[in-house]
Amino acid sequence: MKLGVTADLHGNLRLAKKFASYFKKSDVDAVVIAGDLPAYENQKSSLTKILQIFSKCGKRVFVMPGSHESVKIYEIVLKKFKKKIVDCTKEKNRKVQIGDYEVVFLPGSDWLSGDGGFILRDSRTALRGKTKMQIARYFGTEVRLFYVRELRKIIKNPKTILITHIPPRFNKKLAIDVAKFGKAVGKFKIRTADKEALLHLIMVWQGMLKATIFSLAEARRLKKKGYPIAIIEENRGNKVLKRMIKQLKIKKLICAHIHESGGRANDLKGNPIKPDKWNKELFYNCSGRAGIVEFSDSLARYQSIDSTL
Repeated sequence: MKLGVTADLHGNLRLAKKFASYFKKSDVDAVVIAGDLPAYENQKSSLTKILQIFSKCGKRVFVMPGSHESVKIYEIVLKKFKKKIVDCTKEKNRKVQIGDYEVVFLPGSDWLSGDGGFILRDSRTALRGKTKMQIARYFGTEVRLFYVRELRKIIKNPKTILITHIPPRFNKKLAIDVAKFGKAVGKFKIRTADKEALLHLIMVWQGMLKATIFSLAEARRLKKKGYPIAIIEENRGNKVLKRMIKQLKIKKLICAHIHESGGRANDLKGNPIKPDKWNKELFYNCSGRAGIVEFSDSLARYQSIDSTL
């Protein structure tokens, strides 16, 4: 069985067209889009265009949200494509059969950006008994909640293929969860002379707090202008997800979210796996690109599609 996989397109129509065309010509059994489909602005239009492209690739298409999708917009747009695209936030679509394999989807993210409303938490404990309205007030927006620990109820077969947006935590420098980002090492405010260039940051943070996290691009801009920002590179995967994978003996996972590690794969210990090499364990990050992951009995291998072409 072969899966065409991609994620973190963020509204990039050029890549969407390229990847959809590649999948259409290939012999993949299905296409999986693992979150962060739309652009940061005009999400409804952007998400609609992305899904229109993939809906024409001639394959079964499975979609779930990551850290950026607005709940309201995602649900409105996915409803329009319900005959062509499988929405994996729906309970009936969380576990599906593709070929001889069970595939389980775990939507959402433990870190949200902008209008993102699909939240991945460890368990229900903190919010047990709260109504949808109370939960919305708690988070300040309409949300949909998913729980890592509930994988224990869904996954009964260790041969299951798990699809997540976020990666599990590893401890190796070349693992699929290594992120590079900026961190404020002191409190500061944007200087008047920099307000126009850094307007998008001012709208979010009037006063920058110590330990505030920035994307790598934002961090480099701030650091260049003399602000107290440190560039950090470290493993940022989800620890609870890693524990669940070990407990359930999951050996195959496809994720995204951390752009810097897109195209990488490793085994359960975090050791790198090269493309086209059959392995009993395969944890693959398809962030910002596309890949084809092939499964044969208990083995799997991958190849990444060059996103620069």
